[in-house]
Amino acid sequence: MGTCLIDLHCHTKEKSFDGQVPAAEIVARLAGLGFGGVVFTDHEHTWQPAELEEVRRAADVGADFLLFAGQETRTSVDGGAGGDLLLYGPTEDLADGMEALDVFRRLKEGGGFCVAAHPSVPMIGFGRHAGAFPVTALEVWNGRYGTKVARESRALAQRLALPGVGGSDTHVPADIGGGGTLFPEHPGSLADIGRMVASGACRPWRPAAATRLMRWLNRRETG
Repeated sequence: MGTCLIDLHCHTKEKSFDGQVPAAEIVARLAGLGFGGVVFTDHEHTWQPAELEEVRRAADVGADFLLFAGQETRTSVDGGAGGDLLLYGPTEDLADGMEALDVFRRLKEGGGFCVAAHPSVPMIGFGRHAGAFPVTALEVWNGRYGTKVARESRALAQRLALPGVGGSDTHVPADIGGGGTLFPEHPGSLADIGRMVASGACRPWRPAAATRLMRWLNRRETG
């Protein structure tokens, strides 16, 4: 079926306290930009299958557009700031602030995998702890943080010998389509995504420089 571009990091107005774009709008716009799918990674919430199907109907996209649910959680390590993890697999809602050891235990029980979000960003990046935990991959392109963070994140991934992925980290309309991960084929499930991520078969994707500049200007104008 050819390659498939998926946004692995996206927040919605319905389920994230800081999301400003309705889920159906995100899906419709991504489909229009040529994306093959999206994983909603809202804070402290995992979308359920029935909810995702409602979004699909509202966005008026076909079954070939892949729509999955994960979540982003902010961890603690030994009582201090741990950083953010993107979790794919567990269906229970995990509260921010959990100890990373507990998060990885839940992840293992749920048969899932995780990505360290924006790993080189101070305080909210999990990069400084990634070598001590079974992180599957690092987010080496994040559409909101740009090229400097990307360079640092790529260097960290190389140092840890971990695969790299990309995502938009959508919060506002200008973020949509700002990043993704290119898969060699259409995954049929989150487990398929996990296998391809872990094997290094996929690669981070980012839009052209002119498009990135326009999105950055739009975010400044809208606050």
